[in-house]
Amino acid sequence: MQCVLEHELRPGERVVWSQQPRPAALARKSSTTFLFGIPFFAFAVFWTIGASGPLGFSKTKGDSFPSWFPILWGSMFIIVGAGLLLSPVWAYWKALRTVYAITDQRAILIVAPWRHTIHSFVGRHLVDIHRVEDDAGRGDIVFHREARSGKGGDSYYDVGFLGIERVREVEDSLRELYDTTRAA
Repeated sequence: MQCVLEHELRPGERVVWSQQPRPAALARKSSTTFLFGIPFFAFAVFWTIGASGPLGFSKTKGDSFPSWFPILWGSMFIIVGAGLLLSPVWAYWKALRTVYAITDQRAILIVAPWRHTIHSFVGRHLVDIHRVEDDAGRGDIVFHREARSGKGGDSYYDVGFLGIERVREVEDSLRELYDTTRAA
């Protein structure tokens, strides 16, 4: 991941701090999705098995759908449930392919599970940040929240340095970066 960061740097830009998120911290953030996935997956499996016949439910000659249809229909929900159950594994894997950096010109967030997604933060994005910190000094620095609209309303997604060590020192570096870039 460091080579991706080095490739992203502008000529003359110097890295002040860089770190990868703690994979376990990001995996823990997806625990709600995992917990929701348990009953979802279990119900999908139970329904699929029950609807396809092996649980003792008898099929009548007048069934209006083919015998393979319940398996096809139920497998879609089983796949979604499996995805929910595997969300901590995905978050862990994604954290291993993420790097955060503060340079003398900007803050950079690089996520590269397959494609490289690079976010640069300068100016006003460095003013209204908030820090979430635990007793050990680990936590998150959030630059902004992205709203995503859906059928159930808006959901919010935090964008920033998540799951990092010595979060207070990183916040101080960001404030210092803001002061130097604002003066320039």
